[in-house]
Amino acid sequence: MKRVKAYSLVFIAICIVFALSAFKRGFFKASASKKGINFPVNNLVPSLTIVDIRVQRDLVVLSLRNDYNKNITAFAVSSSGITTRTEMIGTDGVLAPGAIKTKSYELPSPSSPEYALTVQAALFEDNTADGSQEIIKQIVDARAGEKRQIDRILPILQDSMEVLSVPSKQKWQLIRSRIARLPDLEEGESFEFRTGLSNAKNLALLKINDLEQLQRQRGSEIAWQEWANIKERYETRNTMLLEHLPKNHSLR
Repeated sequence: MKRVKAYSLVFIAICIVFALSAFKRGFFKASASKKGINFPVNNLVPSLTIVDIRVQRDLVVLSLRNDYNKNITAFAVSSSGITTRTEMIGTDGVLAPGAIKTKSYELPSPSSPEYALTVQAALFEDNTADGSQEIIKQIVDARAGEKRQIDRILPILQDSMEVLSVPSKQKWQLIRSRIARLPDLEEGESFEFRTGLSNAKNLALLKINDLEQLQRQRGSEIAWQEWANIKERYETRNTMLLEHLPKNHSLR
């Protein structure tokens, strides 16, 4: 009888170890909320927990909870072969411990496992990361490209002070031309780095257009106030991007 009890205890212990191991690897995550989901779901970020999955027409709505003990500043999810990176640096949407983020993605095909819904990576405020190393590098490269371009944009923005004092369509055009000539490509850099360059440049062009329109419609004083706000946001963004690049990155 004692021998039977001993074997039972061993068996129970093995089951508990297996269950904990399976939970850690994410096998049990979102099991309750995956009812009716007929496509593969993977999670490479163990504690960015899937708490809900819903299908709405041709989209899948995914809710993720941060079960780490530190803020998440970016994460990436792939679905139907498309990887979507969610960048949260400098926003009110940084994912704090216990917080939940819900986003929509392309609906995966049930017959194509390679196009599964997959939580790929998460980056944290202390510059550590979890998940796919390839995707982590893509996020870091996009940040580095944006920072490189902002370094070039800030001096041009500084020079636009003169135009705010003395309205001139030609001078606004000159500022736009200087920004438009900023590079979209840098030899040896990744696609994501180039995307960071391009996105930062296009956003700066939009802001210059907005400033010119504001000056024309409401006068130089209002435009000046907005210019000061834009410049401050750029400087803050640049500092935050630098702080969230790895310590061994070439831009630090």
